[in-house]
Amino acid sequence: MWKRFLEIFANRATLVRHHEALAKRVNEQAQEIARLTDIAQRLEFELQRLNDRMDHSTQRETLEREKLLLTVENQLLKTDRQLPPLDHDQEKQ
Repeated sequence: MWKRFLEIFANRATLVRHHEALAKRVNEQAQEIARLTDIAQRLEFELQRLNDRMDHSTQRETLEREKLLLTVENQLLKTDRQLPPLDHDQEKQ
Protein backbone atom coordinates (compact mmCIF):
# COMPACT_ATOMS: atom_id res chain seq x y z
CA MET A 1 0.00 0.00 0.00
CA TRP A 2 2.75 2.46 0.98
CA LYS A 3 4.73 1.42 -2.03
CA ARG A 4 1.78 2.21 -4.31
CA PHE A 5 1.29 5.52 -2.54
CA LEU A 6 4.97 6.44 -3.10
CA GLU A 7 4.71 5.48 -6.77
CA ILE A 8 1.66 7.69 -7.22
CA PHE A 9 3.39 10.54 -5.40
CA ALA A 10 6.54 10.13 -7.54
CA ASN A 11 4.42 10.07 -10.73
CA ARG A 12 2.58 13.17 -9.55
CA ALA A 13 5.86 15.00 -8.88
CA THR A 14 7.15 13.98 -12.32
CA LEU A 15 3.96 15.22 -13.98
CA VAL A 16 4.20 18.55 -12.13
CA ARG A 17 7.81 19.02 -13.34
CA HIS A 18 6.80 18.16 -16.92
CA HIS A 19 3.86 20.54 -16.68
CA GLU A 20 6.10 23.36 -15.41
CA ALA A 21 8.63 22.69 -18.18
CA LEU A 22 5.87 22.72 -20.81
CA ALA A 23 4.39 25.90 -19.37
CA LYS A 24 7.83 27.53 -19.54
CA ARG A 25 8.25 26.44 -23.17
CA VAL A 26 4.78 27.72 -24.07
CA ASN A 27 5.62 31.07 -22.46
CA GLU A 28 8.94 31.28 -24.35
CA GLN A 29 7.23 30.42 -27.62
CA ALA A 30 4.53 33.04 -26.99
CA GLN A 31 7.26 35.64 -26.47
CA GLU A 32 8.99 34.51 -29.67
CA ILE A 33 5.70 34.75 -31.60
CA ALA A 34 5.15 38.26 -30.23
CA ARG A 35 8.69 39.25 -31.29
CA LEU A 36 8.23 37.78 -34.78
CA THR A 37 4.84 39.48 -35.11
CA ASP A 38 6.45 42.80 -34.26
CA ILE A 39 9.17 42.22 -36.87
CA ALA A 40 6.56 41.28 -39.49
CA GLN A 41 4.57 44.44 -38.75
CA ARG A 42 7.68 46.60 -39.08
CA LEU A 43 8.55 44.90 -42.37
CA GLU A 44 5.01 45.48 -43.64
CA PHE A 45 5.29 49.17 -42.71
CA GLU A 46 8.66 49.52 -44.46
CA LEU A 47 7.38 47.76 -47.58
CA GLN A 48 4.36 50.06 -47.69
CA ARG A 49 6.63 53.07 -47.26
CA LEU A 50 8.88 51.90 -50.11
CA ASN A 51 5.85 51.25 -52.30
CA ASP A 52 4.55 54.76 -51.59
CA ARG A 53 7.96 56.25 -52.44
CA MET A 54 8.08 54.29 -55.70
CA ASP A 55 4.57 55.48 -56.60
CA HIS A 56 5.54 59.07 -55.84
CA SER A 57 8.72 58.72 -57.89
CA THR A 58 6.78 57.27 -60.82
CA GLN A 59 4.26 60.10 -60.66
CA ARG A 60 7.05 62.68 -60.52
CA GLU A 61 8.79 61.11 -63.52
CA THR A 62 5.52 61.10 -65.47
CA LEU A 63 4.97 64.76 -64.69
CA GLU A 64 8.55 65.59 -65.71
CA ARG A 65 8.08 63.79 -69.05
CA GLU A 66 4.82 65.64 -69.66
CA LYS A 67 6.54 68.92 -68.82
CA LEU A 68 9.36 68.16 -71.24
CA LEU A 69 6.90 67.25 -74.00
CA LEU A 70 5.00 70.49 -73.43
CA THR A 71 8.23 72.48 -73.52
CA VAL A 72 9.25 70.86 -76.80
CA GLU A 73 5.79 71.40 -78.25
CA ASN A 74 5.89 75.03 -77.12
CA GLN A 75 9.27 75.56 -78.76
CA LEU A 76 8.07 73.95 -81.99
CA LEU A 77 5.02 76.20 -82.04
CA LYS A 78 7.22 79.25 -81.47
CA THR A 79 9.52 78.33 -84.34
CA ASP A 80 6.54 77.91 -86.69
CA ARG A 81 5.49 81.51 -85.98
CA GLN A 82 8.89 82.97 -86.76
CA LEU A 83 9.63 84.37 -90.17
CA PRO A 84 11.73 82.16 -92.38
CA PRO A 85 15.28 83.40 -92.97
CA LEU A 86 15.72 85.78 -95.93
CA ASP A 87 17.34 84.55 -99.11
CA HIS A 88 20.54 86.34 -100.16
CA ASP A 89 18.84 87.47 -103.36
CA GLN A 90 16.11 89.23 -101.40
CA GLU A 91 18.61 90.97 -99.15
CA LYS A 92 20.29 92.73 -102.12
CA GLN A 93 17.06 94.30 -103.34
